[in-house]
Amino acid sequence: MKRLRSNGDVASKFRALCDRFAVARQYIPEEDRELQRRVVGELRMELARSCLGALEPDLIILDEFQRFKSLLDGTDPAAELASDLFGFDGARVLLLSATPYKMFTTTDEASGEDHYRDFIQTVQFLYKNDAASTKFKSVLSEYQDELLRLSGNDTSALRARQVALQEALRDVMVRTERLAITQDRNGMLTEVAPKSLHLRPNDLQTYVELARVAKALNHPKMIEY
Repeated sequence: MKRLRSNGDVASKFRALCDRFAVARQYIPEEDRELQRRVVGELRMELARSCLGALEPDLIILDEFQRFKSLLDGTDPAAELASDLFGFDGARVLLLSATPYKMFTTTDEASGEDHYRDFIQTVQFLYKNDAASTKFKSVLSEYQDELLRLSGNDTSALRARQVALQEALRDVMVRTERLAITQDRNGMLTEVAPKSLHLRPNDLQTYVELARVAKALNHPKMIEY
């Protein structure tokens, strides 16, 4: 089991807290309450680090990772713990999302949103290399410049920048979606009928009875058929 970095000062804080709360008091100063909350938070963090050390992950998967952007850019109190997890020796991190970043931000939307910044932060997290991130931003800037410079029918320079941008992204990203060869866009799915599952008349009758009970109790969506 690998021991992750720990805050050794938490033990002395805990002992000091025990001294403050050694005697029952009717009124507890806010200063003591604040210290209590702070120490409890640090103890929880120590427990989480210990659990990570015992976990020893090989693959870390973050589904819909755009919900956890603060863990990626270090702006969340839990980001330090997440950094320990992502940096575990030999562990690989896989980010999954259909909408990894906001494609467009309007001027009347909430302040602080920036789709370009979000995209760059995601790429920087994936590269984990300052030189590679800087090179990517340069390639992206060149592509943007070529778009603005475009005139006439000659798109060869723009296509060259596009290929360079695609190759840079393929180092850290892959796009997979259901093939649109069927009307319901389930081209990558195969329907497999379960061999051990059979629908009997009694099953339907039981469902109807449960539905009636749920309706009588004003809870109509207790179970889905």
